[in-house]
Amino acid sequence: MNSPAIAIPSPPPRSPAPVVTPEDDDGFQYRPAQRPSRSRRPSELWSRSWSAIFSKNISYYNNIDDDGNDGETDTHDHVDAVDHANASNPMCRGQSGTSLESDHTNRQDSTNEQTPLICRKQPRRSSLIHGAFNGLNLLAGMSILTLPYTFKLTGWVLGITLLIVFALTASHTAKLLTKCMDHPDCTGPGGLKAISYGDVGEAAYGLNGRRFISVIFSVQMLAACVAYTILIGDSIQALFPHFNPFHIKVFTWAILTPTTWPKSMRLLSYTSLVGIITLVNMVVIILYNGFTTSTSPGSIWKPAPTHVLPPKIDILPIAIGLTMVGLDGHSVFPSIYRDLQGPRRFKWVVAIAYTLAVLLYLIVAAAGYCMFGDETLQEITQNLPTVPTFNTKLTQYTILLVAINPATKFALLIEPVNVNIEQHLTVVSFVVMVIAILYPAFTSVMALLGSAFSFIIAIIFPTLCYLRLYASDVSGPKLCGYWCIIVMAGILGLLGTLCTLISPIKS
Repeated sequence: MNSPAIAIPSPPPRSPAPVVTPEDDDGFQYRPAQRPSRSRRPSELWSRSWSAIFSKNISYYNNIDDDGNDGETDTHDHVDAVDHANASNPMCRGQSGTSLESDHTNRQDSTNEQTPLICRKQPRRSSLIHGAFNGLNLLAGMSILTLPYTFKLTGWVLGITLLIVFALTASHTAKLLTKCMDHPDCTGPGGLKAISYGDVGEAAYGLNGRRFISVIFSVQMLAACVAYTILIGDSIQALFPHFNPFHIKVFTWAILTPTTWPKSMRLLSYTSLVGIITLVNMVVIILYNGFTTSTSPGSIWKPAPTHVLPPKIDILPIAIGLTMVGLDGHSVFPSIYRDLQGPRRFKWVVAIAYTLAVLLYLIVAAAGYCMFGDETLQEITQNLPTVPTFNTKLTQYTILLVAINPATKFALLIEPVNVNIEQHLTVVSFVVMVIAILYPAFTSVMALLGSAFSFIIAIIFPTLCYLRLYASDVSGPKLCGYWCIIVMAGILGLLGTLCTLISPIKS
């Protein structure tokens, strides 16, 4: 609603300006002489909205129009339409020299009142505890199932050493990644700050950096979907051993494919609680079975034969990827960092999350390896049905939850791939099923994920971006240390990838 006209004293007489009508000029638009250039308005509006998003007390959101279109009407286009309509209407121009000033004031007030940017309270951001919990939930995934088997490959000394060293390195690179997000080169127009891993890659290496990260993420998600499909099939086969593995994979594909058809993933977001329940349930049941069983295998009191050092060297590099895959949360850490109430607390979030994750990993790995020793299977849940003294219903319940958890995440994981390959959703899920049939070993796929992707995303690329953006601030010893980390991560990742591809573990 326009503000009422206010009468002001007339200015001194002056020669009238020539009148231009829409009929004389097709591109006619009325612009007062002292009005700010409209070409700068969009950037100013973006600055207002984005700076408010990251401010402490307020946030700007697009207004919802009468038709229910949320934010579809651009403010710049709306102002232009009002200007053109007012300039074309003689009643808006008036008949005296004062009409120019009053009309300009009225339309400025109208713009302020009709702007689609309104002030609302910003939602509460995450506290230190919330951030640490989110980080732990991010790290502690299905890779925990393979850790007892990893200790079987490495022995006690090397297994614990790899887990601690990789965790310390990954936690440090997570801090480097968030430091890159605050670099001036990561700040866009109007103070817009980087909010994703891709933003950091683009700031450091241009569009090629963003494209590289996008490709790596897409392939990683596709491989994760393959691993989850295998995990579901293995869990079903553990419950029904007489079923054919091929038929199980086809059945799994038929169940998972319809979940990729809906455009909205909102319903699937409510199933994240299942993952937490599964992990807690699995750890509790493994410890309960281990402490309540008095005979080997399956007992913590009477451990099965284990090894201090690696028993076999030829397949040892596979353990590199299996250890690293559970420590890669760098694709989501930028979101956790931006959501914190105090960004300076992120170092504590990382420290708490990685400390709790490593403790959880050590408990599961040590308990599973002690219980089954050299008989430890690729997934610790596959060992549970083999012990007759274990509670059968409790074991079946655990395996069922392990099968349900990846099924709820399949559509979310494959979504980035579907975005890049539109209208081929069923084909993508079919490719996942074919790969799962050709490479049925869950451990091999997880090792490939850790070696080929986790080293790049969690260690190599964050360090390269940091050295690129802060080249002038890094001292000589630090520069040498960071390059040693990059080279060692590259060698370990390449070694693990080649070993996994050349000598894959049989299902």
